[in-house]
Amino acid sequence: MTGFVCHNVYLMTGLGFNNKHSFFVNSFGFNEECPSCLLCISIELRNLSYPYHVAVQHFAFLVLEMFLWNHPIGRKIFSMRTEKAKATRVLAANQGLYNGFLAVGLLWGLVHPDPEFSNQLLLFFLSSVVIAGAYGGYTVKRSIFFIQSLPAVVGVVLVGLKMF
Repeated sequence: MTGFVCHNVYLMTGLGFNNKHSFFVNSFGFNEECPSCLLCISIELRNLSYPYHVAVQHFAFLVLEMFLWNHPIGRKIFSMRTEKAKATRVLAANQGLYNGFLAVGLLWGLVHPDPEFSNQLLLFFLSSVVIAGAYGGYTVKRSIFFIQSLPAVVGVVLVGLKMF
């Protein structure tokens, strides 16, 4: 079980800090019994913001690829003509469904009450996003790596720092 700094943060998020973070925060005079450490909360929310951002991003990809692919908005975002959008609609919907699975997995990791398992879920799904974005950046369009993988890489680093 990992140590955590603030009981309120633990109850609000289901996630805790490890001993290194506890030492860091405790060096500023806070302890485990603090009623509302703004420092604890801001550090924890910063650590959660990247997995949350990646999850929201992948829900948006689901909507774009499954429901707006043929819509003028979808065609404009993906720079496609109507004929190409119609021809690739089923493929895009399948891709959107996979993005939805990644988003649900990240949200599961964010809300799971066991901190160790939560971090494992986050690392697995964030790593999956990194790999998918790297492959898309290599095979389809370079910007996919920066849009999809980079926020997930930051999330992997932040979750990893919490674990060790």
